[in-house]
Amino acid sequence: MITERTFAASFPDFWLELLPLLTPSCVHLLNVGYEEHLKGSNHHELGPVNTSDETRDVAIISEFAYHLARVAFSRGLSVHEAFEDGSVLSTAQAAAFDLINRYEDNGQGETIEEAKQICERLLSSF
Repeated sequence: MITERTFAASFPDFWLELLPLLTPSCVHLLNVGYEEHLKGSNHHELGPVNTSDETRDVAIISEFAYHLARVAFSRGLSVHEAFEDGSVLSTAQAAAFDLINRYEDNGQGETIEEAKQICERLLSSF
């Protein structure tokens, strides 16, 4: 079975004709135009997440942060409470890795702390 990424990479002429302006610089401009800074509970803008030079796969980090925030929010937990709860943590990790592995052949990264920071930002915006 062909994956979405393989399909997209296999037909560059098709995509160029279909979406001629969809270049990396165009996507960057669209992202900048719709950029919204998250604010914490004290209504101050949140800074960027501290990243490591060893970060291999931001997709895993983002998915883990999303699933951890979703579970924490649904159970009424803070990020720290969710992070300390082994069952919540393992549920979020499993959901993230399952989703990533469904679309890509990646292993589990060593960058859970970055995901925790993203999760804190997600929950602080509610």
